[in-house]
Amino acid sequence: MGLLAGLRLLGCEAVQADQRREAARGAESAACFEVPSHYEVMALGRKLVGSAQVRRRGVVLQHGALPLTGDVGRLAHVLAVPGDQRAQIRERLRRRAIALDEALRRPVTFSEVAEALARGFAEALNLALEPADLSHEEEADLWQLRARYSGEQWTFSR
Repeated sequence: MGLLAGLRLLGCEAVQADQRREAARGAESAACFEVPSHYEVMALGRKLVGSAQVRRRGVVLQHGALPLTGDVGRLAHVLAVPGDQRAQIRERLRRRAIALDEALRRPVTFSEVAEALARGFAEALNLALEPADLSHEEEADLWQLRARYSGEQWTFSR
């Protein structure tokens, strides 16, 4: 609900994907932005926010993506699929997914979106958010995680 509230503060008519309607659309894709799942966010009938989660050994890893600008079809260029499939996926992405600037019909900045999303989460969860710097421990953890997950070994060792 925080995402929806924040996007609406920006003027985006964002809605939660309808599980029945979207499930009937079909199927899986190599491009996660091509097919919305239940609880993901849509705008103008196209997928706006992608989300993924994995749970292992008592740990939850949550990832979300909100394209702010540009051609969402460009995501097809980084998929591990045969080259002849890329063009088809790119066109399907352009029809089924959308970036925020297109949904709003105006350019947006990262700071504008970050502020609106923070306000949306604060309102939806009845919180008072306060900006703060990272602690020394959090900063150390950040660098350790960045070193572990930013390299090609992590990305391509599956």
